[in-house]
Amino acid sequence: MDLIFSTDEFEPGDRFAYWMDFVCKKIMKIDSRIEKKHEFQATVHAKEIAETVVSHFDVTDCEVMRRKAEVAASDIDDLFVGLQLGGSIEATAGDREDVLKPGEIWILDPSRPFTHRCTNCRHVSWRLPRSLVERRLGRAARLPMRKLRAEDPATQLLAAMLKSLPARATAMDDIGASDITDQALDLLTLAVIGDEHHSATFRAYARQAARFRLSATIETHLFDARLKPAEIAEKAGISPRYANKILAAEDTSLERRIFERRLARTRAVLDNSLFDFRPLSEIAHSHGFTSLSHFSRRFKEEYGITPSDYRRQRQRRRTTQARVSEAKKRA
Repeated sequence: MDLIFSTDEFEPGDRFAYWMDFVCKKIMKIDSRIEKKHEFQATVHAKEIAETVVSHFDVTDCEVMRRKAEVAASDIDDLFVGLQLGGSIEATAGDREDVLKPGEIWILDPSRPFTHRCTNCRHVSWRLPRSLVERRLGRAARLPMRKLRAEDPATQLLAAMLKSLPARATAMDDIGASDITDQALDLLTLAVIGDEHHSATFRAYARQAARFRLSATIETHLFDARLKPAEIAEKAGISPRYANKILAAEDTSLERRIFERRLARTRAVLDNSLFDFRPLSEIAHSHGFTSLSHFSRRFKEEYGITPSDYRRQRQRRRTTQARVSEAKKRA
């Protein structure tokens, strides 16, 4: 992960001021208070993973808050999933109060005012576009703050994944980033739904569990051009009709989802300069397309551009960026 901020770079008397100016005001759009400024220490690491951002905070005792003024001035439309690694956070959001202890996970909506009192806090924060979460959870995501049950198996799996993300993020390529995001979102969905106790939610839990198996099966067999949608459903342990019913909630079908995932993976390959040497025909066949023409037609239908033009566009952009970077170094 990239080091975003460290108080080690500043004199003790200046550390909190730089924390306020850079992390609180510029990045997080929050306010902060502290009693002993000369004892304050903090480091922040962060890394983009697909459409999301994972951050690791290590902060001594302080209070951070987002009041109505900060909310009104912010354009952030994301949700945060946080895993506490050490210390604690006493939190207030709306009429909710809770304490986040090591190993516990919460979901925070930063569009609502909140106050966090941090004590020797080590915390992993996963910043997600609101649309990604609400696409899976709907109204269940619309709470100012929600702590997940630590004893729930899905929550435990999610905690393990979040704990490993800071170490894994640096070596992750675009394809791996997309895959890990989908898997973590599925685990988050299961954890939230498993946190409820009425019968309607348990039916939803079974539905999401089936969706999770279906997604995992699709990812496993994307490269087999001979595999039919009905076989994917069978391998996931559900009927094709039920698979399509699950995916209809996302305005897609099983057959279309397979092609969506194949196209997303090929696009990630084309985005990566390490694969510039690979012929398009090889990329197409290795991702389950029967021919280059079939791949090109599907790719253009999805993204409005042929794969060959898309690759050239990306290559030109990388060349331009490299020249600009080199010019800056010389200047």
